[in-house]
Amino acid sequence: MTPRYFIMRLLFISMTAALLTAGAVSAQSYPVRIATYVNDYAGVLSDDTTAELNRLLAGADANGVEMAVVTIRRIADYNTGDTTIESFATRLFNTWGLGDAATNRGVLLLVALDDRKVRLELGRGWDRAYDATAKVVIDEYILPPFRQGDYERGIRQGAQEAVKVLTGPVPEVSPFSNPDLLRVLAGGGLVGVGVVGVGLWLYMRSRCPQCGQHTLQRSSVVLVAPTYHSTGEKEITLHCSSCGFHDVRLVTMAVLTDSSSDSGSGSSGGSDGGGSSDGGGASGSW
Repeated sequence: MTPRYFIMRLLFISMTAALLTAGAVSAQSYPVRIATYVNDYAGVLSDDTTAELNRLLAGADANGVEMAVVTIRRIADYNTGDTTIESFATRLFNTWGLGDAATNRGVLLLVALDDRKVRLELGRGWDRAYDATAKVVIDEYILPPFRQGDYERGIRQGAQEAVKVLTGPVPEVSPFSNPDLLRVLAGGGLVGVGVVGVGLWLYMRSRCPQCGQHTLQRSSVVLVAPTYHSTGEKEITLHCSSCGFHDVRLVTMAVLTDSSSDSGSGSSGGSDGGGSSDGGGASGSW
């Protein structure tokens, strides 16, 4: 083997290795989902907080809202080409397929610690009025603790409030859920349709089955948290402040999905999976 041939061969091998390495880095892309609800890649959550979040998010999942909490150090670690937390969150959401494709009511709470950015990404099934709701959750419940360096409390409070507002008084997706709908429709000359639609929606949601008044309230509490081997149980209470009507219902909560079923598949980890986002939600920084 001549020296020249040896050098050319070595150069070829080096270039091939470099290309393969670049391909491997590119394939790294978005983080692989290793757990159904909480993926703490930044390592900021204690075991107790993780367990608490799992119980909380399992309850939300039972009500049709699949939410995942994700912490990372920085967006640049994943070589995705994203330069903003908004694009990273949307593409991560769609890569994992959060939520049910039929309803698209998935939610992603993404925290990039070293970038000092946080994002609540909403599935395309949520009315855009919820973007403002997500902003309130970030500004009032997440950012204040973050600015004090208490990331666990901020994530816990943010997840709790997000679940509360998304599975509370108006859990179903409705085209009439936007509180500014009348103003928007007025601009388009459709005030009449808006009034009728909003009226019907409020009638269906808050009408007491006993007295007919629009004073029916809902609350819920997890009685038995689901595990990876057994279902859980949630108690939903209906109460009318006008006539005293009171009803308690028990809802079975789905068994937690084993993390191995999520990894590398792009599935949502929920019962149906395959949801997507078109960029709805809100962001914040500290």
